[in-house]
Amino acid sequence: MGETDGDKTIRATYEDMTASELMRYCRDREASCSCFMCNKVLNIMECGEHVCSDAYEALADKIDAELAEARELSLRQGAELWAKANGWPGFRDGEDFGAWLDRCAIPRPRFEDGEPVQFGDDTDKLHGVEKFIFTRSCGGSCQMQDADGNICNVFNGKRAKRPAPEALGADGLPIEAGGTVWDTKSGLEITVSRITKDDGDNVIVCANGDICELQFYPYDLTHTPPDTLERLRDDIAEWRADCAKPGSGWDVKTAEWAARIDAIIRRTGGAE
Repeated sequence: MGETDGDKTIRATYEDMTASELMRYCRDREASCSCFMCNKVLNIMECGEHVCSDAYEALADKIDAELAEARELSLRQGAELWAKANGWPGFRDGEDFGAWLDRCAIPRPRFEDGEPVQFGDDTDKLHGVEKFIFTRSCGGSCQMQDADGNICNVFNGKRAKRPAPEALGADGLPIEAGGTVWDTKSGLEITVSRITKDDGDNVIVCANGDICELQFYPYDLTHTPPDTLERLRDDIAEWRADCAKPGSGWDVKTAEWAARIDAIIRRTGGAE
């Protein structure tokens, strides 16, 4: 089916038509040709030499492009109004929002979650950021300082670290990275490697295991070894060796106590 002069005019201006204009135009002419949408969108002259679904994909691409252009225009217009109201420079010819922001603003260091470091924020090394000093060295870096003169350098592409969450053990004392604590359930002695949070925002104490990282809740840990029958037995043996005269009543009695404890340990499956 051939095209009229009017159709040729519409084809010539297809790129200038919005998706909604194109759909309404084709709707009004669909009665005369079931493939009118395909003809206009796919730029074909005859039916039967195409897949009709391709027209919908092409139309969807056109809609996506129009939405992206609208978002960019809206963002730029909003930024231009804000810049004018706050004394910032305007956009240069051909400059998009990202290029304008990169030219006009100095990006501050960010925490590991992407949030920019603010004045007064604590980091793992600083208590209340007071200064940001930007340099061109090492590909661009920022030196942050607090009121006590402590320094933290954040290099290009790196992130600042937030202070570790507070972790209080079962004894009410703070647990810190590098410290030694004991698991009250198993008696295991661990050296803390880091303190973090899980997906449920619960504080987690981590330690390096033989195969994988071990994780504990702080309320299950203590700074002193948990009391056990083994410890009681060993304490009795130590006192007996230091204080009890061999063959005395105390020597005999403490030996009896130690033997009874050993029996309980064996009966309950503990170590001998």
